[in-house]
Amino acid sequence: EMYQRARSGETIRNRDMLRQHKDGSLVHVKVAAAPMYSPEGAIRGVAWAHQDITERRKAEAQLERLAHYDPLTGLPNRLSLQKILGRLLAGDGANRPISVALFDLDSFKDVNDTLGHSVGDQLLVEVAHRFVEATKNRDKVQVFRLGGDEFVLVVPECGDPRVVGEIVDTVLNRLAQSFDINEHSVRIGGSAGIAIAPSDGASVDELLANADLALYQAKSTGGRTRRFFLPVHRAQVQARRVLDLELTRAYADGEFEIYYQPEIRLIDGATVGAEALLRWRHPERGILMPGAFIERLPPTRWRWKLADGLSSRHAKEPLPGAQWGCGWIVLASMCSRRNSKATCC
Repeated sequence: EMYQRARSGETIRNRDMLRQHKDGSLVHVKVAAAPMYSPEGAIRGVAWAHQDITERRKAEAQLERLAHYDPLTGLPNRLSLQKILGRLLAGDGANRPISVALFDLDSFKDVNDTLGHSVGDQLLVEVAHRFVEATKNRDKVQVFRLGGDEFVLVVPECGDPRVVGEIVDTVLNRLAQSFDINEHSVRIGGSAGIAIAPSDGASVDELLANADLALYQAKSTGGRTRRFFLPVHRAQVQARRVLDLELTRAYADGEFEIYYQPEIRLIDGATVGAEALLRWRHPERGILMPGAFIERLPPTRWRWKLADGLSSRHAKEPLPGAQWGCGWIVLASMCSRRNSKATCC
C-alpha cells in the first residue's frame, strides 16, 4: 500500500509498523516513503527510511503500566478503577447492577510499627495474592489496590446482596488466616463496606463514597466484618459534620455553661457536696444535656478543649459550696465519664 501511494507521488511519514529482524524477532519501526524522480521528472522508484523504535515502545508500555498498575502488588490501581468502573456505569451499563466492596486491613499499622515497613510491604503483596486466589473462580470479579492498606472488589452484573456478601466473606476469611512473612507469623484481618449500583450510586465517586461509609460502620463495630451501605449512614455523617461545626461556634461564643447540683446525705438531709454539670445553651434548641452532643462524637480535640476551658472557668467562678454549707464541688459530666475532676472550694 505504501509503495503504491509513493509511486503515485505521495510522501508518507511516521507510519508505525512491525518488521521482522534478520534474527527472527519482531521490531517496532517508524517508516517513511517518498517518490524518487528522474531528471525528466518521472517517478522512477521509492525511497524508504526506517527507524527502530522498539526501546521507545518498551518505555512507553512501562510508563503506561506504572500509570495503571500498583508497582508493589501488580494489581490495577485507583486510576484503573476509575476508568473501568466508569465504563461499567456509563451507557447501557447505567441500569445494570454493579457491586463494589471497599476493604481496609485491620491491625496493619501495628505490623508496620512493630516489624518494619519491609515486612508491611511483603504483607501487602501476600494480601493481594489472597484477594486474587479468593476470587479466581468468580467470573468478571476484579481486584484493585487503592493505596496503603485499601483494596477494592468490583463485581459486575451483580446486585444480589447474598452473592456479593458471600464473595466478601470468602476474602475476609482468607485475610483472617495467619501470614508467614520473613519468619514472622502475622495475623491481621479485614473490614469491608459494600455498595451496589445503581441504588447506592450512579457515579464512580458516589458509589465509592457510599462503600466507604459502609466500611466506616464495619470498622466502628470492631472490624473484621462487612456492612452494606444504608442511606442512614450518610445522614449520620452529615449530622456529625453539622454538630462539629456547631461545637466550633458554641465554644467560640461561650454557649457552654456550668450548673451546680447539691449532693444530699439521706440520713440527715445535710448538703455534703455538689456536682458541676455541663450544659449547652443552644440558640435554637435550648439547653442541651451532654448526652445530646458529647457521646455522638468520637474522642477528639473537643473533649479535652471543653474540659480545659470549663475547668478554668470553674476555678474562677464563685462556688455555691459556702451557702450550702459544704466544702467540696465535684466537677462531673464535663465531657464524658472518663474525664471527671474534683475541685476543692
